[in-house]
Amino acid sequence: MMKSSVFLILLFFPLVTFAQYEARDSAKPGYIWNQKEQEAAVDTDIIEANASKNYIPAIRKIVQAINTNPGYKTKTLENDEFIGFGDNGSALTGYFKNGELTKMNVWVGLSHCIVTIEYYMDHGKLIFAFEQLRAFPYVDKPDTSYFDYDHPHIALESRFYFQDGKLIKKISTGEPECTTAPSASTLLADSKEYSALLLK
Repeated sequence: MMKSSVFLILLFFPLVTFAQYEARDSAKPGYIWNQKEQEAAVDTDIIEANASKNYIPAIRKIVQAINTNPGYKTKTLENDEFIGFGDNGSALTGYFKNGELTKMNVWVGLSHCIVTIEYYMDHGKLIFAFEQLRAFPYVDKPDTSYFDYDHPHIALESRFYFQDGKLIKKISTGEPECTTAPSASTLLADSKEYSALLLK
């Protein structure tokens, strides 16, 4: 079983299946940076203060181009083909343009939240990663307790900018409510591992 950036805190509650969320998530467009998000985001960790000021806007342009350009070929690995865990399944999807892997989507369904991570590549190198954690509210009533799978909320969003294999900026909002957020080094390592799987 392969190691993953997602460290699971598994709880034994009624489960929601991967199929219930697959259509919903696959229909959702890829992440595109917008001005409202940019203004709301809190810059929590600038690793290299002397990084090029022009590089981050360039990354955003590449990310938007990847998300808006049509004609990608996709390859998807699920469950044991990928990481082999996740209460409700897991999936890795690669997006190829002219034979080059430009984007990877990771989807992991837990009993109490959904973790998605998008990896954006430029000439085989990770330049940007976007993580979103959607948690299911826990309803505790006198006669019953359960997770409300119909009303997930965004608990955490993190954006990682990379240049030449190094983190140059991290922007994060929210808190990880049900799993440990990956580090920049883990994202870099996983991007290489997942790329190798998709390029087989």
